[in-house]
Amino acid sequence: MNKTPQFSIITVVYNDAVNLEKTIKSVISQTYRNYEYIVIDGGSKDNTLDVIRKYQQHITLWKSEPDKGIYDAMNKGVVHAKGEFINFLNAGDTYYISTVLEQIADENNKQNSIEIIYGQAVRLSSASSQLKFIKGDKITTSNLFTSVPFCHQAIFYKTSIFREIGPYNYSYKVTADYQWLIRYYNSRQCLNKIHFVPSSLVEYVEGGYSFKNIHRAAREKLKIARTDFDSTHRAIGIIYFSCFYVKAYLIEWLGKLHILEGYRHVKYRLLKRTVTS
Repeated sequence: MNKTPQFSIITVVYNDAVNLEKTIKSVISQTYRNYEYIVIDGGSKDNTLDVIRKYQQHITLWKSEPDKGIYDAMNKGVVHAKGEFINFLNAGDTYYISTVLEQIADENNKQNSIEIIYGQAVRLSSASSQLKFIKGDKITTSNLFTSVPFCHQAIFYKTSIFREIGPYNYSYKVTADYQWLIRYYNSRQCLNKIHFVPSSLVEYVEGGYSFKNIHRAAREKLKIARTDFDSTHRAIGIIYFSCFYVKAYLIEWLGKLHILEGYRHVKYRLLKRTVTS
């Protein structure tokens, strides 16, 4: 039986047929059926469109055309969204279990005036690794300005709020979701209408677009701190993201030496944040 609210699930993809099929299967396996599914393709040249057509009966709307990047494609999806909540589940991302939408619907029914519901993401260190760790913490006014304490795949935005704040600024090629959340905070000056679900909602494999562009992400975070942070948080944000810029080179160095995986095994064992499959 359909329940409220309706979700608008938006998947953006470009030349990634295998991962797109994995994501589509994850969406259509959800027990909660009151959703629309929107797929935005960036004009793929591989067999991505064949996958879309294969599952067309499960897709509410899809379009294929060149875009100006991931966030521009996401914005195109928002234009067509009719649900009460929007979730961006891009090619390669999957819901952690088949009852995620049920869980978010229940959380929405328990709370009043929620504008954003979000949870944790399980990150697989690499496609060949069994190391999994959790990303996502409760957002506070402290960690919001010193890190990125959320995973965009695990966020459910009220559609009306997303349109009120405005679309992603796609001039930020890697961190537009973070810049959007800072804009949201600036408009509210509080986090009271953001609700955290302390459980795993999605899973994804490390090594995607953000990881491959980690230096650009560092530069963009510094720019966000300088231009979007209020005077209270600007200095501390610049310091923290300057440190992240240095860390980006360390991660790249570890990767080139093929010891990044070992480093992560040690790091997350010590933090006791690894999770079992």
